[in-house]
Amino acid sequence: MKWFNNLRISTKLISSFVIVSIIGGLMGLYGYMNMNSVDKDYQNLYANYGISFGDLGSAGIDFNAMRVKLTNIVLITDREKMQQLRTEINELDEKIDANLGCILRLDPERRHQGVLCFVAGLAGAIQSGPG
Repeated sequence: MKWFNNLRISTKLISSFVIVSIIGGLMGLYGYMNMNSVDKDYQNLYANYGISFGDLGSAGIDFNAMRVKLTNIVLITDREKMQQLRTEINELDEKIDANLGCILRLDPERRHQGVLCFVAGLAGAIQSGPG
């Protein structure tokens, strides 16, 4: 330790700054390497969950629009308007099937299978009608 006390102050300051800069550089390199792994994880998360949640949300919006149209069919007495609502309901049903199909394609491990079975059961109940 005597050798350290014998060094000039300028040498001590320069060596401490070099050590601190080396530590900072190593921390920066570690952070850069972790940013690459975070980017890969984010891409995987978006591809497997983000897109499918958007499709599921669209299917939910279409499902609620279908419920409103079904309620209107019950309340309306005009046959022509009823037929128009039926065609709109069929279009919404096709959109829902397309959105659920997108989720199935993006979900090879079938993690959302329970939700899809529930929604398919609701859709089947709507199509079969009351009784």
